[in-house]
Amino acid sequence: MASWKKVIVSGSAAELLSVTLDTDLAVTEGGTGASTATAARSNLGVGTAGTRADSYFATGAEGDLATSAQQPPSEGAFADGDKTKLDGLEASATADQTADEIGVLFAADNTTVQFGGAVSASSLNTATTITIAGGLFTSASLAAAVAGIYTHPSYDGDDLSVDTTALTGANVISDIDFNITTDATGHVTDATLTTLATRTLTLANLGYTGATDANNYTLPTNLAGDDISVDTGALTGATVISDLDFNIETNTSGLVTDANGTVSTRTLTLANLGYTGDTDATDNMTGAEIGSALNASLGNVSFGNQSADSVTFAGPVVVTGNLTVNGTTTTIATANLTVTDQFVVLNDGGSAADGGIVIEGAGTALGWDESESRWGVEHDGAAEGDTALDPDAYISCVVTSDLSNYRKNGNIKISSGDIFIYVE
Repeated sequence: MASWKKVIVSGSAAELLSVTLDTDLAVTEGGTGASTATAARSNLGVGTAGTRADSYFATGAEGDLATSAQQPPSEGAFADGDKTKLDGLEASATADQTADEIGVLFAADNTTVQFGGAVSASSLNTATTITIAGGLFTSASLAAAVAGIYTHPSYDGDDLSVDTTALTGANVISDIDFNITTDATGHVTDATLTTLATRTLTLANLGYTGATDANNYTLPTNLAGDDISVDTGALTGATVISDLDFNIETNTSGLVTDANGTVSTRTLTLANLGYTGDTDATDNMTGAEIGSALNASLGNVSFGNQSADSVTFAGPVVVTGNLTVNGTTTTIATANLTVTDQFVVLNDGGSAADGGIVIEGAGTALGWDESESRWGVEHDGAAEGDTALDPDAYISCVVTSDLSNYRKNGNIKISSGDIFIYVE
């Protein structure tokens, strides 16, 4: 069973279910000094046999006392006072008297007898007086009392049946009357169905006041409508739509009765696009001119707008603001990488998954195994592009309390000076 297993070290208190020793533990050290039961009994001075022979116990040959000694019955030994109870029984007492025999003995005694239960009058002598719950009865008065036991009367009763048959559609019960008559003791003497009537519900019963054919819609006849067509032709160059107007009129039924429209175009200029430079600018600017232009307040600037474009800087590049790299792979080919951040975030924005660091060439990885919720090491087989960790071993963590997240094979717990290792 998975649990924290205590590590026994010098000075710790051990609680073991069993111990297997390489050598026999001496008697002076709390053992038997033996590896077998026979040898253990011999070392302890209780004989080598597992049981004693009959000759070991006292018999008649050892004296009269052993012969006359009483043995306990199979039900168990006598307790103090049992013999006194037995001495008080009469010599002729038996345990097999029947109920009739006991009744005859009472009937012949002609004395007052105290009973706690029922008594049969036929077994009593007419001269016997019986006390029951503090009252006095003779056999005759007892018989009279028994004769007065209540007898439930018999009644014919009456049956009642109500059946409307299955009602469908708008048919419902409109009136139902039935009567049940009982006597003073609550017994049914008469049951009669006097009325059972049905009726058909109408829309008026349900509060509807509209036309009964309200679902029949009549299509209007004024559906001549009107068409509209707007076409600028294919616009090219700097030509764009400058004005587009169209109107659609409908009648009270929402049907189009008139549609018309107009469209105008114009030609965009550099000024329209916010350009204020020379209209004859060339591509032969000097580096100083480009630097001066880039150092101006130009807003956002893009380099290499085509996917095949690349930008190379031969000298150092210093980014004083934030650097955002959007792409599939970021390659840093440096001899040493220095990171000022205290924490490096991996799998940013993703859901819980494996992650870690891969040492290329060695094929070794250190990372988080999400399926096991612990850190692991993959000694070989890891490679660039891996999306899952396949650990050969896991990293043991040390805790000081029983945290459920750390109940993993090999984790260590330190508690009250004792060491525990979790074993699944």
